[in-house]
Amino acid sequence: MERSEASSRTVLHLVSRLGVGGVENQLSLVVQHYDRNRFQPLICCLRQQGEIGREMEEAGIEVIYLGRDRIHQFDPRLVMEIAQLLRKRRIDILRTHQYEPGLYGRLAGLLTGTPLVISSYHNIYRRRKWHRHRINRFLSRFTDHVVAVSECVKGEIVRYDCLPPDRVRVIYNGVDPRRFQDQVREGQVKCGLGLPSNCRIVGTVGRMTVQKGHELLLEAFAELKGGRELRLLLVGDGPRRPWLEQRTRELGLQDRVCFAGFRRDIYPLLRAMDVFVLPSRWEGLPGAVIEAMATGRPVVASDLPPLREIVSSPEIGILVRPGEKSQLREALADLLEDRGASEEMGRRAREYALSRFPIQRTVSSYQDLFAEGGRKGGKRTLRC
Repeated sequence: MERSEASSRTVLHLVSRLGVGGVENQLSLVVQHYDRNRFQPLICCLRQQGEIGREMEEAGIEVIYLGRDRIHQFDPRLVMEIAQLLRKRRIDILRTHQYEPGLYGRLAGLLTGTPLVISSYHNIYRRRKWHRHRINRFLSRFTDHVVAVSECVKGEIVRYDCLPPDRVRVIYNGVDPRRFQDQVREGQVKCGLGLPSNCRIVGTVGRMTVQKGHELLLEAFAELKGGRELRLLLVGDGPRRPWLEQRTRELGLQDRVCFAGFRRDIYPLLRAMDVFVLPSRWEGLPGAVIEAMATGRPVVASDLPPLREIVSSPEIGILVRPGEKSQLREALADLLEDRGASEEMGRRAREYALSRFPIQRTVSSYQDLFAEGGRKGGKRTLRC
């Protein structure tokens, strides 16, 4: 039986994992804002349950886990399993996120004739894996829309996957102003972290991986003046945490660095920071920077093309050369010394972030894309 045009369409989001991360956080935020009269979200994760998956389930969104913890080589059985899900749940729209879900999902969508297939790119590759670019180029023929989260990511797709620019649409990540209305006081946050009420905080939020550059932040922080009143707050977890804790001890900072681990209450933690830092080596479009700006924090971040799309002027943030400890240290010192300038930068950053990256605009862009594809009707045909 055919569905009427007025009925809601089911959107299956295929992701690799649902642990803590920027892609996962943004996905959770977007699907919770869908117009359920038009689009019903369903999440399928290739691996096991994670924190963000539980968050979405608590919000009433169905999450399916395929339990494939290790995918070392191509597994045709996974294609068939996803194809079976597409058929069983009568999926109208398939949106894949990053490489592995894009590979298996688009092949499954081709087998089942899924009406609309969208491939989303959230990051850039640090190391070139040319076979992936060739596969992406081939699969793009069976993809209705390709979405990038920034102009920089789009440029990577056009250059390395050899897609025409008009095949790639940019939809920026968004923030929800309602999430910043928590009235938890700064003193309560510091007390909960075991920090002195009069301390000043330099902080960052992100998964502890090589990409995020935590070790550079530790070394720059070690050279800052400010004594015991100055603390470093590291929010997040990941495979590099044991090494970072060891490096903290080697630098003699164990009493001044707080490892907060994974936290759901990110926004009170951001508000407790005097300066937010993101010394990443590479990025796609870091949501943590947008969120920090939206809470009114002055930002110091690596001068990378995607970050220039967020920190568009020196009035709303400071960009420093990636890997340059001295530049990072000096930028932090300047903001910590001049509180007036720091507060003014934070105020301007908040105004800019809330006007430039509202979640409503992000969701509307995706829903317009879904509706645009949905009006085609019938089975998709092979693109040549």
